[in-house]
Order: sequence, then C-alpha cells, then structure tokens
Amino acid sequence: MKRNDINVVLGLLLLAVGVALLAQNVGLFTPWENAVWTLLFIAGGVGFLGMFAVTPTNWWALIPGFVLLSLGLLSGLGDWAPLLAARWGGSLFLGGISLSFWAIYLARRAFWWAIIPAGVLLTLAVVAGLNPIASGAFAGFVFFMGIALTFGLVYLAPPAPARRRWAIIPAAAALAIGVLTIVTLPSMFNLLWPIAIIISGLYLVYHALRQTATGQPASRPDDTPAPHAPKV
Repeated sequence: MKRNDINVVLGLLLLAVGVALLAQNVGLFTPWENAVWTLLFIAGGVGFLGMFAVTPTNWWALIPGFVLLSLGLLSGLGDWAPLLAARWGGSLFLGGISLSFWAIYLARRAFWWAIIPAGVLLTLAVVAGLNPIASGAFAGFVFFMGIALTFGLVYLAPPAPARRRWAIIPAAAALAIGVLTIVTLPSMFNLLWPIAIIISGLYLVYHALRQTATGQPASRPDDTPAPHAPKV
C-alpha cells in the first residue's frame, strides 16, 4: 500500500469519526449512539488490519487495528451484555492490546521486543480478571509468574537468544518474588508441596519408561564395571 493510500484510509477514518461526533453533539442518533460507535470502532479496526494484510510492511497498523476492535467489542457488550462488560471489560481490552503485539511478533520474528508488551499486557489482563475472585497474594503470584514467563520467552525467542542473556535476570527475579509471594499463604503451601512430590514421581516414572523403551536401563552405582588389571 502506497503512502497516498494510507493517507486516504486515515483520512476516511477521521472523516467518519468527525461526522459521528457532530451527529452525536446535535442529537441525531441518540437512541443508536452506542451501536454507531460500536460499528465505527469495528470498521476502523478492520480498516487497519486490512492495511496490514495488503502491505505487511505496515506492521504498526496491527496495534490500532486490534485496539479499535477491542473497543468495538466492549462497546457492543455494553449494550448486549452489560454485566459481562462490567466483569471482563478490563481483561478484554488489555487482552486485545496484547494480541496486537503477539501478532507483530508472529508477523516479524525479528521483532522480539514485541514479546515484552505482549506478555506484560496479557499478564495484566489475567490479573484484572482474577481480582474480584482471588486474593491479593494470589494475584501477585500470577503477575510475577507472567512477568517471569515473558522474559523467559524473550530469552528463548529466535534469532540469536545468546545475545539476550540479560532477560534471564528479570525472569529469575520475578520468579523468585512470585514463589516467595505464594509460599507465604499456608493454604497454597499445603497444596504446593504435594504437587511437587507428584511431579517428582511422574518424572521418575517417565524417565524409567523412556529408558526401558530405548533399551537403556538406568545406571546404578554398582553397575560401573571394575577397571581391568593391566596386562604384563
């Protein structure tokens, strides 16, 4: 898509928003006000996503595209399911913005930096959804685990993960804080240590079955052959 075509799309979007604001201010579509804005947000989001689809070099268009679609979804839910919008509105909006950065990374694997806002926003979306039903300590645990996972993905993401060894530091710090947050809850600690035992048992069973399948039994200390005496 050429520069002039982009200007045309942006100009049409601004024109539609201006006309809608003018009509709203003079009271032309008061009964359908929310529905009109829902359609405008969705149309704007589709327009930006179409701009990216036509010219993938316009990766930046994914951000306003998903943001406007999220706003359109929230606006529509405000009419059709107000309780759902009130309960999950924050999570849906943050998740929509997060989706735009995930899409950028999937479209441009060299843009590893997009994982950071994508992971942080997705973590905030999950925390926002947990807030009414989970304790503050558990929400903090989920937040720090999300941050640790985000920077872990930054380290592992191609290309050349060795150049991003710095990402291990915030990942490890967030992981440690998250673990310290959750172990302070006695109820959670009583769940965690049995789970750790179960995981250890599953690992030992899996390791034994895998070695049996490959014909390589697990070595034991007494299986080590004795050294041969030197020949005279």
